[in-house]
Amino acid sequence: MSKTNDPPSIPQYDPDLFVNREEEIALVTSKAQELSRGHQVRNRTVVFWGYKGSGRTWLLRHLTGELSQMAGVRALYVDLERWHGQGAEQAFGRIMRHIGDELAAWLEPEATSSGFSDYSLEDQSTLLLADIRELLKQCVLVILLDHVYESSWDLLGILEERFLAQAVVESRVLLVMAGRGRAYPWKKPELRLYVEDYHLQPFDQFLTEKQLEKQKPDAVGRTPEIYDMSQGYPLGNYLLADRPTVAEAMGETASYLLEEVPSEERSWLEALCPLRFFNEEHIPSLLAAYSEDPSILKWPYKEVRQARDRLLGTRLVRWKEKVGGWAVDEAIRPVLEKYLRETKSELWQRLHCTAYRLYKDWEQQYPEERERWIEEANYHAQCLREAGHDPNQCS
Repeated sequence: MSKTNDPPSIPQYDPDLFVNREEEIALVTSKAQELSRGHQVRNRTVVFWGYKGSGRTWLLRHLTGELSQMAGVRALYVDLERWHGQGAEQAFGRIMRHIGDELAAWLEPEATSSGFSDYSLEDQSTLLLADIRELLKQCVLVILLDHVYESSWDLLGILEERFLAQAVVESRVLLVMAGRGRAYPWKKPELRLYVEDYHLQPFDQFLTEKQLEKQKPDAVGRTPEIYDMSQGYPLGNYLLADRPTVAEAMGETASYLLEEVPSEERSWLEALCPLRFFNEEHIPSLLAAYSEDPSILKWPYKEVRQARDRLLGTRLVRWKEKVGGWAVDEAIRPVLEKYLRETKSELWQRLHCTAYRLYKDWEQQYPEERERWIEEANYHAQCLREAGHDPNQCS
């Protein structure tokens, strides 16, 4: 089978292929170092947020390696994605056994509580916490939890109640979490208040080139084109470089980034991706234009809200405080829109025309926000002109 027919291969974490994130690494390692010196650290929970493809897993894996090289520090990496789709109780039990195995490798055999699968889950948690307190006499423990906010709230509730709430109050425990989507409403102050949130930013063009030099050297010459489409998100950079041309890679990149999204929600994301932001009032117009089904324009507000909630359930839509609206993740939106422009040009034009007409109408309907809607109308007019279309001809 030829290479162009093969699915894109996603590289497993490799420290030799890792790029950037010095600031994030320093944030965590400096806290671990302070704790190992016996100093108090107030905010001992760090949360790394990021769009899909922003490199959260690679960062946590790299941090695990960096922390493991530090004297007086142990790093425990737990990827909650391993137990996605399992019941909360079953997943929690397996997480406890995973942690127990890690502790068993660090503590003297007589001090461990490994082999405790016959105990109840509550008793397993108690035994593990006892092991952690024993370990803390020797070193600092950094717990790194990956794919946290993609996990079920039932699991997170059990995880907090039976394990994390007791672990994070230990003064020599540092918790690092990574995830995307909607934040879980933790109860413990150490998980909710004494927290440092850090949003992972995409690479600039220079770092994109550095990434390609390490991971896809044959594509370095296409760095500007790749960066223009990926906006610097590491996974997008890699996927777009995986084919001889960006044009060949667009469809596969979009499909991979949306692989877990149900078909209807994917179509909605495609319909909304030309918008820089949206609210409930945008949804019927853009979905009707996408499917050429005017009946959607008559959806009751309840149905529109349900559609919005299903979009949020993809964890690929995020609230943007600065613009006061929802937006498709920036790691996906440019790729998806350019894919539509190249492969479904009439649909792309129709969506931009719909947005342009909508904003022109809002200029008159909402005079108190007129400048805002003029700006958005001008944006869509410019997109259309750059593609050779006259926005004044939008029907």
